[in-house]
This record gives sequence, structure tokens and C-alpha cells, in this order.
Amino acid sequence: MSKIEIMKICPKCGKVMYGYKGEERACKVCDTIMAETNFTDDEYEEIRDSDKDFSELAELIDKGDNREVYNNLKEIQWKEMLREQYVINSPEYDEALYRKREQDDFEWWINEIRYLFLNDKDTEAVETPKAPKTKRCPKCGGTQFTPVRRKFSLLTGFATNKIDLICNSCGSKVK
Repeated sequence: MSKIEIMKICPKCGKVMYGYKGEERACKVCDTIMAETNFTDDEYEEIRDSDKDFSELAELIDKGDNREVYNNLKEIQWKEMLREQYVINSPEYDEALYRKREQDDFEWWINEIRYLFLNDKDTEAVETPKAPKTKRCPKCGGTQFTPVRRKFSLLTGFATNKIDLICNSCGSKVK
């Protein structure tokens, strides 16, 4: 007999996740044991997938009130219905934790839509310019050096063409 995936909700912070019917699962936010709902994972995915496509959502995000766009999604409204049903009246309910989780979910959603939108388009990825590699002194971390010509070498004797770098901060030799 296969396990049935159902939606679970944390009675303390309102985090919604899927899990298997009859198995205990701890909340990723507050480590409280999740409560089982009457909804399957398939029902949740159907609701989630009924919202606008990602490119439309990303355009709406760039144009207007992100919170309004977020709150009008069927997925978010469905999760709020679950929270009203399973969390708000729970004796374990923690309003501060609930609000923090709510803000974290919102920020994650905004970043996820932007990520998916950029990956949906066949645009060139914008690379951030990397800082040029500069030598650092291993002792003090300084980046300013004075080049000093070596006067001799063990193998060649005097008048070698090698240059040593001496740290201006601590005076140590840098290779």
C-alpha cells in the first residue's frame, strides 16, 4: 500500500508543507509537530498551478504593490484559509512567529518569482564583475607592497633578476 501525501500545517507558526498521512513531521521554522489537514498534495498543486504564469507575475512584481499581488494569488488565499482553520485558534499559536514566518514566505516568493522569471527567458545571465585578485600579506592582510630586487641567490650567486615584495604594513616578505 502506498503512502498518501497530504498537506500539513504547523499549529504554532502556520508553515504549510506536505507530508505522509499518519507520520509525524516537524516544522522547518519552529520544530513543532505539524498537524494533518484534509487536503492532499495533489489538490494543493492544482490550486498552485492555477495562478498566472511566472512571467506575468514577475511583470506585476516590477510594476506595483508586491504584497497585493502576493495576497491575490489563489495559492496564498488557500493557505490563509488553512491557517484560519488550523492555526489561529490553536493553543500553540504564536503571533510573533506567525508574522515572521509570513514575512519570510513573502520574501522567498518574491525572490523565487524573480529567479524563475529570469530563467524562463532566454536572456544572458548578468555576471557580477569580480574584484581583481590582489596579493595580500599572509601576516597582516595588507595589500600595499614595495618591490625589492634580490641581491643574491643561493643557486646563481650575486646579481639575480628576482624581485621580492615587502609588505608596507608589517615588513614581511611575500612570495
